[in-house]
Amino acid sequence: MSDFNGKHRFPLYIKEDDLAAVKSMYREYGCTSQSEFIEKAVEFYLGYLKMDMDMDLIAPVVMSTIRSVVTENTTRITRLLFKNSVEMALMNNILAYEYQIDPENVKKVREECEKTVRKTNGNFMLEDAIKWQKG
Repeated sequence: MSDFNGKHRFPLYIKEDDLAAVKSMYREYGCTSQSEFIEKAVEFYLGYLKMDMDMDLIAPVVMSTIRSVVTENTTRITRLLFKNSVEMALMNNILAYEYQIDPENVKKVREECEKTVRKTNGNFMLEDAIKWQKG
């Protein structure tokens, strides 16, 4: 039986504590009646349940997209690291050939460089190397 604006009247069984909460809170949340407050609470909960069901459908799509982006970025970074390694190997070979560097000195400089790079978290510039070399 439809009484008011398509709304139906029906009996509701509710715990005493919950009813007391409705009575004390319905005006605080801008409702003109306890029925309106309960109706809004039901609508909110139904929306929550629907959102939870939607998340079950959306989650695999989101995960697939994230996986694709990560794979794409990993490939790009790997290629850049490879190109960088080739350039570093070329530069190292040219320096070794041109200056006939002593292997013992290379070992000492490498140890110092590792310490410095760790200490600066990789933020080491050519200007830093020049200052370090000049003492």
